[in-house]
Amino acid sequence: MITLELDLTKTQLAALLGTIPETLSRVFARLTQEGLISIHGSSITILERSELIRPARVSWFDEKP
Repeated sequence: MITLELDLTKTQLAALLGTIPETLSRVFARLTQEGLISIHGSSITILERSELIRPARVSWFDEKP
C-alpha cells in the first residue's frame, strides 16, 4: 500500500488533471468502490497498485456510469 498526502483542494487537483471536480469525484468514487483506493480526508491510499497501472480498457474521464 502507498499513502499519499495531498496539499491540494479537489478543485486544484482536477484542474491539474485537466478535468472538473465533479468528474474527479466520480472517478475517486468508482476507484474506491472497486477497492483500488481508499480516501480519508486529504490522504489517498493506493490499495491495488497493479490494477491502477494496467492499461485501461476505457477512459475514466469519458465513461458515463
